[in-house]
Amino acid sequence: MIVVLAVLAQLLSWKLAIPSILVLLLTGLASGPGFNIISPDHIFGDLLPVLVSLSVAIILFEGGLTLHFRDIPKVGSIVTRLVTLGAVVSSCLAQF
Repeated sequence: MIVVLAVLAQLLSWKLAIPSILVLLLTGLASGPGFNIISPDHIFGDLLPVLVSLSVAIILFEGGLTLHFRDIPKVGSIVTRLVTLGAVVSSCLAQF
């Protein structure tokens, strides 16, 4: 079920010409906590945090490989906003 949803999300993102990570994220949230179709805790058990960390590392590594030095000045403001707003949102959500 997870593989089928991931493939469908990839196809949808390709068809809509939007980043696949957005569609994959929305699909995961909808199928997991949203509609409770898939329960990752029951499927992966204690390996879930490890798999999440590994997945994030792979995504960041791939993003770093595709970044060109000429693009760094263009993304400076985006990274600044991501770090500052991300820290504020994370600290606010950590209170709940």
